[in-house]
Amino acid sequence: GSAVQHERQREQIAEAVRPLSGMNPQQFDTFGRRQSLSSAAQRECLRLDEQVMAAERDEHGAKGPVLAEIQARLFGLRKRFRELGC
Repeated sequence: GSAVQHERQREQIAEAVRPLSGMNPQQFDTFGRRQSLSSAAQRECLRLDEQVMAAERDEHGAKGPVLAEIQARLFGLRKRFRELGC
């Protein structure tokens, strides 16, 4: 359908500008989606990207009450991520 065609077209555009932007299709899509956000929100999204990845790494090695604490922190980070529209 048209959604698939649109998706393929966006991927082709991302691949075409890859030498200039250095971004893969997923990064290009994220960049495009965040363009409508304020500069402060864009900075917070970048910070949240890093914090979520770090919390996910911590979650994999944690057990017991530490795991619950990390999961609660991760939930808060993901909630803020969605609120901003990152």
